[in-house]
Amino acid sequence: MNDGLEPLASEVGWVMHKADGHGHGYLLRGSHTVVDTTDAHDGISRQELMYAISLWYTYQDMGVTEKVQALNEVANSKQSACCTLM
Repeated sequence: MNDGLEPLASEVGWVMHKADGHGHGYLLRGSHTVVDTTDAHDGISRQELMYAISLWYTYQDMGVTEKVQALNEVANSKQSACCTLM
């Protein structure tokens, strides 16, 4: 998928962050490797897997500046956040 070249950890992190559509963190934690075809959220969904693959190919088509911005976006999103429920 990448001409046999191992992607950078930051590139993998970007794809996993962006593709985690359910927000369950399975992609980010790497705790589930099963593709969940039932959408019962026991693993990554087929939709998330397809999205991750399309994101990778989109990333490969980006220019250097776009790639740096994308990777910085993930780095900045890892800062702690807080929300209040009322």
